[in-house]
Amino acid sequence: MIKNGSIVTMDEFHRIIENGAIYIEDQWIRDIGKTRNVEKAHRADTVIDAADSVVMPGLINLHVHFASSLMRGVEDDLPLEQWLSKQPPPGYMSEEWTTTASRLMCLEMIKAGVTCYLNGAMEGKRAEIDERYRSGLRGFLAFLIQNKIEDYGGILQFIQNKRYSDRLQLMLGPW
Repeated sequence: MIKNGSIVTMDEFHRIIENGAIYIEDQWIRDIGKTRNVEKAHRADTVIDAADSVVMPGLINLHVHFASSLMRGVEDDLPLEQWLSKQPPPGYMSEEWTTTASRLMCLEMIKAGVTCYLNGAMEGKRAEIDERYRSGLRGFLAFLIQNKIEDYGGILQFIQNKRYSDRLQLMLGPW
């Protein structure tokens, strides 16, 4: 149960419930209302006190560049075209780089309230996919349609074999 917060609902009236509570059971929201009413109706094993906090649905990041998270502040005073020309080409960065960048970006998204993302230019490094899945975020991994599609079938098989498809989905993205 999350209680004592300002609950932003997504109901038909878009209510905000002050001193509200959310009762969650088996990963499903079972009840939302004033804290006193929800506490009377349900007994929770875990209780989070959200006093002085806003409790709202997760945000969705529709444009994220994981690898760029480690490039912040590097020649950021350049015009965009010059800056882009100095970036390493996709596939150039090591697996350690992309995995670390994925971890950092996932942590930053979680801190900002993001629960789902869309990432284009998916290169399909398995360690990077593992890192993103471990974050708990939901993700749409887009293979860009350019001259060729990278290892779409291999990545799909990897996600299915790891049983990651509960949170990670593949898609094709026009360029």
